[in-house]
Amino acid sequence: MDDAVEVPDEAISRPADRPVRRPLRSRVWPVAPLAFAGWWVVGALPWVVTGLHITPRLTTARELPPEDYLSTLPFLTSQLPLLVVLTLCAGAVSALAVLWSTPHGTKRIRRTLAALSGALAATAYTVVQSAGAARQSAGTFDGDARVLRPLIVLAVGCSLVGFALGLCVAYGKPVLRALAAAPLAVLTVNWLSALTVALLGSAAAYRFVGQTRWLVGILLGLALATVGLRPARRVITWVLALAMVWVLEAAITMLVNITVLLRPGYGLPGTVREVAAAGQDVFVQALLAYRPGPLVLAVVIGLAGSLLLPRIRPVGDGWREGPAGPGQGAPTTPAAPSPEPTQPLTDEPLAPEPAGRHTGDASAR
Repeated sequence: MDDAVEVPDEAISRPADRPVRRPLRSRVWPVAPLAFAGWWVVGALPWVVTGLHITPRLTTARELPPEDYLSTLPFLTSQLPLLVVLTLCAGAVSALAVLWSTPHGTKRIRRTLAALSGALAATAYTVVQSAGAARQSAGTFDGDARVLRPLIVLAVGCSLVGFALGLCVAYGKPVLRALAAAPLAVLTVNWLSALTVALLGSAAAYRFVGQTRWLVGILLGLALATVGLRPARRVITWVLALAMVWVLEAAITMLVNITVLLRPGYGLPGTVREVAAAGQDVFVQALLAYRPGPLVLAVVIGLAGSLLLPRIRPVGDGWREGPAGPGQGAPTTPAAPSPEPTQPLTDEPLAPEPAGRHTGDASAR
């Protein structure tokens, strides 16, 4: 009876067959609802704040104008830049839902498919609801099928492009992540400007919106800092990222200007060529008139960050540059087994070894 073994209290209180509960973040299924909610609640937030109401624009004479209707997306040609920015940002936010689940190589495809299903469900619901609400206003410019069809294609396409950009930021290596972060920096600033205007109004938000362009340089600089300048060919990544910001800023400026021409009474669709020619002229002028201050700021922040990051990060955190590039740990080599200590060479006879050293008999040691 003296050989009784004490059993820990934890083993007594917990049954042996009780299943072990996995943490919630180790599951994949929450990614889909998070992607759905993030697509509309976060991505379309500037439009949600405005109240989701659309006033139809008439194309025919009426005694009474049609009433406002509820639309989950701004399906208006006058709101074309806002529609593009919202759907691109919404797709990117839904893709970032894959970061909810803890990293695991075998679950990457499952998380991507779950996020994609949530993004597609949100896109389908909002596009169908917005298009259906616009069709109910018969005889209006925005309810015309020739106007609605391009808006539907544009919204779905921008959502998929935004999802791809967000997925590159979530899963990509430093170079791919920086190239995807460059357009997302421009879109994020435009999204923030739209939210500020919706909350404060155009007059009160004018000063703030004018300074948000510097935020593009800050966000892009942080992305470039993770890329670094080693090897030297990574300078190409810097140039491409800066060029993408420059071109996308000009494209958004062009889109804002041509929406003035997309209105009732301008002769659409017969004047599409004139609208395209005017947009091309505005795009070229916007490229030439671009002020490079944010790009210079991005280069300064990127250079400073690329010099400071190796000093700030601990040596043993696996960040140092390996074959896969910065941020990827160098492959570890297995340590060689340490040899057993040998006795020093002397002229004296060696003492006999205990028998237990080779037989495993503990009493002989």
